[in-house]
Amino acid sequence: MSTEKFLRIQKNELIDELLDPVSKVTDASSFIINNEGITAICSNDANIILFAKYSNTKIDEAEKLNIYDIKRFIRLLDVIESDVIDLTLTSNTLSYKSPKLKFKYHLAEDAMVPITKISVNKILALSFNCKFLVSKIKVQELLKGSSVITDSNKVYFTASKDSGVVADLTDMQSPQTDSVAISIADEFEGESLNTPLPINLDVFRLMSSIKYDFVLIKVNTDLKVLMFELVVGNTALKYIVSSLVK
Repeated sequence: MSTEKFLRIQKNELIDELLDPVSKVTDASSFIINNEGITAICSNDANIILFAKYSNTKIDEAEKLNIYDIKRFIRLLDVIESDVIDLTLTSNTLSYKSPKLKFKYHLAEDAMVPITKISVNKILALSFNCKFLVSKIKVQELLKGSSVITDSNKVYFTASKDSGVVADLTDMQSPQTDSVAISIADEFEGESLNTPLPINLDVFRLMSSIKYDFVLIKVNTDLKVLMFELVVGNTALKYIVSSLVK
């Protein structure tokens, strides 16, 4: 017989800060709930990893929720009129009951949810020797520029004391590709980026619908790994990407 546990959530906050960003990266994910909140680790075909931690919901004993279709689960929660929701949790279901509505949602088996193979704990423990803040306005400007450069999905970062941080939308492997260079930060902390560092532009697209003021971009120049850190309300989002070859 399954032991029931009870979970209270702030519906709109949970959707906007955690579920929606995760759903942009993957269709299915595991969510770990413990006394610190809810954590999700996922990745996509572009090898962009998201580590998300929401701190406004807690449970005494750790539980795992395997959500197979996150967008569908969001639509289900949106049916509930109330913002404060009490859910009943068993080993394989989440259920809700009120005078006007009730539902039971079956959780997925472990085999149905993809596992992120890279150790996020190791990446989070990395030291980063170049850091800079980029406003959402500059991110939007970057994405507008990408609509002009239709034959490339790359952005190259350089950082120097004279020019600050510059993002170049182009493909340096193809001499026929147009380019748009945008200054995205006047200052940076740590080492310069003298050799252009290319990454997949999709990481900025994943953040496009999130409400934030600034994203902190951290670079490990030795391993060529970048971390994009956002704080949205009660949620910390960390997008981790590796630099492309060229």
